[in-house]
This record gives sequence, structure tokens and C-alpha cells, in this order.
Amino acid sequence: MEDINLEELKSKKNLLAFSAGTDSSALFEILLSGKIQFDLVIVDYGLREQSREEVKYAKSLAKKYSKTLYTSKVEIASNGSFEKKARDARYEYFDSIMSGYDNLILGHNLSDKTEWFLMQLTRGAGLRELYGMEEVSKRKNYTIVRPLLDKTKTEILEYLQKKDIKYFFDKSNDDKKYERNYFRHEYSENLLKEFSQGIKKTFNILKKEKELLPKAELVYEKEEYSQYKIDSAAASSQLSSILKRKGYLMSGSQREEFEQKDEITIIIEGQKITATYQSENLYISPYIDLIIPKYDREHMRRIGVPPKHRAYYYENIKL
Repeated sequence: MEDINLEELKSKKNLLAFSAGTDSSALFEILLSGKIQFDLVIVDYGLREQSREEVKYAKSLAKKYSKTLYTSKVEIASNGSFEKKARDARYEYFDSIMSGYDNLILGHNLSDKTEWFLMQLTRGAGLRELYGMEEVSKRKNYTIVRPLLDKTKTEILEYLQKKDIKYFFDKSNDDKKYERNYFRHEYSENLLKEFSQGIKKTFNILKKEKELLPKAELVYEKEEYSQYKIDSAAASSQLSSILKRKGYLMSGSQREEFEQKDEITIIIEGQKITATYQSENLYISPYIDLIIPKYDREHMRRIGVPPKHRAYYYENIKL
């Protein structure tokens, strides 16, 4: 673990997402050894008896090493996808406390990245989706850093054993009813046991090729209305990337619909969002059903605002 790059974290205000599991426990020790300043945040879903012990352990570490600890107990409704709801609740809490920090440190590793790759492979995905998580990425007003992203779970466990570091094992990680667990136990674990070096090389190649993809130029942005200049061949991929930063993952069928119609309306957290590709520009805004005066409608047509975006533009952006 000595080769882990901590440069992005130096002289910054950092918050470590801590669960007391293998990855975050290894990161805790790595950050201490690297003399990186950081605080802790732990989210408890209250579904396991052991979670109380994990929170208690996090509190003891915070006290021992003089760290600020943020804790949140979140209840997740039983209907729908637990994984998605837990992720949404987790990031909503992170967003609420990150105003005083530059970086959020997450414990995702090569095993997580490989699981993601395989899941996207079965759904229909482009290069951006297949590559998945990045070592450094932007979210709202802070940066997400994943220092363990090229380390396998086996390498992390070996490090924990070598350093005699305490950690908790979440038994729900063995439950194959969760999609990620299914892919982990059925496919990615065995692949990484035999081919981890080749998989690492593949992700490095994908990263270089992803950087060569056409990038969207932000032309205009105000409130929740945005306009990007982008080549038509890359519009679908770029839309997927933009929505991913907002916490929404497009399905393969949604990408196909957008590519066929140059427009799609989806629901994100109960809000209708419309994306339109028109005249080499990608437009994204909430969709509002509203009657607009004829004069204003004509003005927006002249300046190029697509029909499904005009109501939001009319209500929220000065003409």
C-alpha cells in the first residue's frame, strides 16, 4: 500500500467515509501513516445488530486520534431497490456536511470497479459507463477521492492482517439478493483471483481512451438549465456522464431512446428532467407543463430554446 498516491489530499480538508469495514479501516491507517489530516463520517442504516458496535468503534477512533466524527442513522423504506436508496441517502447526508471540506475519501477498490464493469456490461453500456468510478471526480462543491481504486480486496485484507488492524465484516455482503453481491461472488472474485494484473491494465487503457472522447463545452448554465456544445456522436455518452454526476444512471434502453429521438424525459428523485439534442447542442432542464404567452414562446424559438425546455426557461431565466 506504500505506492498509494495521497497527493490530492495534502494540505486539504478531508472527510473519510468510514464504515469500520475492510476498506475504510485500511484507509484510516494509510491516512494516519501518510500524515493526512482528516475527519470521519459514518452512516448507520440500523438493519444489523453489529452496526451499533461499528458506530461505537468509530467514536472510539475519533476520540483517540482527535477527529471530528459525523454520524447519521438513516431508515430505508423496504419497497424498491435498497442499494439505490441507501446510496442516495448516504450521498444526501454527505452533501449536507461537505461545505467545510475539500475532499470526500471513499474506500472503493478494484473489486468494486470490476463488479461495476460487469454489471454495466450486462445492461448495455458505453465506454464511460464501463470505466465507471474514477480515482478523482467532482461532485457538486467538493471532490471525491478513491485512493484504493487499483487495489484488490485480497491486497487490502493482506495489508490489514500485516498491520494487525481491527475491522468488522458485514455479513450482508454475502447476501446474493443484492445485485452487486451477486456479481461479486459469481464472477468478479474469481476473475480477480486469476487475472487481476490484466484487469488493472485494461482499466488503465480504458482510462486513456476515455480521456480521448469528445468533451462537452458548457455554453450556458443558470439555475437547473444548462446548454452544452457537443458532437452528435458523443451526445448520448455525454448526457449519461452528466446525469451520473447528478447521481442518476441511464439504462441502455434510455440511451437508445435518446439516440433515436434526440430527446428523453426521465424522473430523478420525483422530478421530471428533459434532455434534448438540437443543432449540435445538448439542453438539460426540469420539465414543466405550463402555457407560455405567444410573444415569449416566439422569442425563445428565435434564440434556440427547445420546446420542452421553454416553460422552465420562461419561469426561471430572464428573457
